[in-house]
Amino acid sequence: TSGVPQGSVLGPILFLIFINDLPLGVLSSLSLFADDSKLFNRIVTSKKKNKSHDMQGSIELQEDLNRVLEWAKKWKMEFNVEKCKIMHLGHKNPRVTYNMDDVNLKATNEEKDLGVLIDHKLDFGKHIKTIVGKANRVLGMIRISFAYLNIHMFLNLYTSLVRPLIEYCVQVWSPYKKKYIKLLEGVQRRATRLVPQLKKLTYEKRLEKLQLTKLEDRRKRGDMIETYKIITRKEK
Repeated sequence: TSGVPQGSVLGPILFLIFINDLPLGVLSSLSLFADDSKLFNRIVTSKKKNKSHDMQGSIELQEDLNRVLEWAKKWKMEFNVEKCKIMHLGHKNPRVTYNMDDVNLKATNEEKDLGVLIDHKLDFGKHIKTIVGKANRVLGMIRISFAYLNIHMFLNLYTSLVRPLIEYCVQVWSPYKKKYIKLLEGVQRRATRLVPQLKKLTYEKRLEKLQLTKLEDRRKRGDMIETYKIITRKEK
C-alpha cells in the first residue's frame, strides 16, 4: 500500500488483494483476517510402533511455514517471527517444535484472537473469568453512579453496557462446564438486584418482570440460529 494514505478506505482493499495468493500451494488450513494469519493442521497419533506416518500433519505444517516464509520474501515482506507462536491442542499432541527462518517458534498455552482468549484446553475458562470480572466492574460503576434505578433505566444500562461483555462471540466459547455456566449466570443474577422494587423477588420472578431470559437459554437459542445459518449456507 505504498503511496496510499494511512487510514484510507483504499489501503485495506489493496492489502487484501496483495495477500490474496498466500493460501495457494499451502496444504494446511489457512485462516486470514486482515494482517493476521493462522495455519493449522491435524496431527494424528497412534499406538503402533512405526509412527512415521503419524507425523505427516506436523511435516506438512512445517513445510507450509516454509512456503509462507518464501512467499513473504518473494513479495519483499517480513514476518515478525517473535510474534509468531504455536499452540498445541489435544492431550496426545506430540508437541513438535516448529521454526520460521531457522528460529524456533514459541509455544503458548493461551492467545487472544479478535477479543477472545483461546486456551490449549479449549474450555475457555480464563476467558470466561476475564469477561465476568469486566462485567462485574461495570455493574459496580452503575451501582455507585445511580442513586435509584427504575426498570427502564436498568434495562438500557444492562443491555448496552453489561450483557454485550458476556455475550461477545459467545457461539465460539459457549461454556459446557457447570461452574462456568453458573459463573456467567451470576452476573445477570446480581445485575437484576440493582432495581430496588425487584430486589426481594426470586431470580426467576425478576427476569419475568424485566422480560429477560436466562443467559444459558439465550446461548442455546444463539447456537441454534448459528447452526441453521451454517447448514443452510447463509453463513460461512
